[in-house]
Order: sequence, then C-alpha cells, then structure tokens
Amino acid sequence: MTPYRSILSNTVFFLQVMLVLLVAFNQQVSVPVWLQSAGRFHPLLLHFPIAFLLLLVTLVFFRKQWSRLDGSEELYGNLLLHAVFFASLSAISGLFLSTEGGYDQDILNRHMWLGAITSVTGYAAWIVYTRYTFRNNIFTLLMMICGISVIIGSHFGGTLTHGENYLSAVAETEKAILKKPATDSTAIYEA
Repeated sequence: MTPYRSILSNTVFFLQVMLVLLVAFNQQVSVPVWLQSAGRFHPLLLHFPIAFLLLLVTLVFFRKQWSRLDGSEELYGNLLLHAVFFASLSAISGLFLSTEGGYDQDILNRHMWLGAITSVTGYAAWIVYTRYTFRNNIFTLLMMICGISVIIGSHFGGTLTHGENYLSAVAETEKAILKKPATDSTAIYEA
C-alpha cells in the first residue's frame, strides 16, 4: 500500500468513527457556530460520492469484461477509497448543515440515515475489497446496498432542497399549458 493510500485509509477510518458517533448521538451533539459553516460544503461534496459509487456499482455488473485489463483492480480500489472518503465528508458536512434548521424533520432523518448507511456500507465494501477482492459475494451485496442507499438518499436530499414534486413539476406544468379550457361549444372528446 502506498503512503498516500495508507494515509487516506486511516483518514477514512477516523471519519467513519466520527460519522457513526455523530449520527448515534445526533440529538445530544451541539455543533459550534464556526464548524456549522463547514456544512455549507455539503452540496459541493455530495456529487463526488454519488457519481463514484454509482459508477463502481455499475462496474460490479461488468467486472468480467474490465477485470482482465491491467491495473483495473488497483483502479477500482482507489476509486472506492476516494468514493468512501467523499461520502464520509459529505455525510459529516450534511450533519453540520442540518443544525441550521428549516428542513422537514422526517425527510431530513431519512436522508441523514441513508447517507450514513451509504458511507458506512461503502467503507465496509472497501475493507472487504482490500481483503478478498471484489469477486466475493459479500462485496457485491455491500455494493448493491450502497448503490440503493445512495439513490434513495439522494432522492430525499433532492426533496429537501427542491421540494416534493421537483421531478414531476415540469410535466405537471406542461399538462396545464397543453390543456385547453372546456366551454359549452367544446366537443366532448376534447373536453
């Protein structure tokens, strides 16, 4: 293991412990004001783990094709470690951001737990990957859980920032525009 990868691995371990403690004791933790500003990095950081993890989950399905390439396992491990690093940072900064308030608590809790599950499951997958390679069924299961949790967690995050009908709002607006008002002279089919 290179010194960079070793340092990053130890940093991720520290961030995972910190994340688990912050999530477990979320109601009892008081985040100082100077640290709350770190929560503002959450929207910037969250796109890295989403993209990396979804790419890595997709590659699990095509592992026979690309695993024959030289260095593919090393590349996969590095991408996974970086994805977990950014997922940890994103989850922690999201916890800091949530202390500002103004969010629907039910959706926020779902988003928080799914973000933590994504990060911790990704870390567990990385540990399994470094010990047993990605051919292990446990690794595949962990990556599937990670992929599902990142998709659902991202949906709740989008709901927090953009509202419940964000994805369907354009279609609903278009339907309203295309619908002609019915009058007494409008044919039954058109009405």
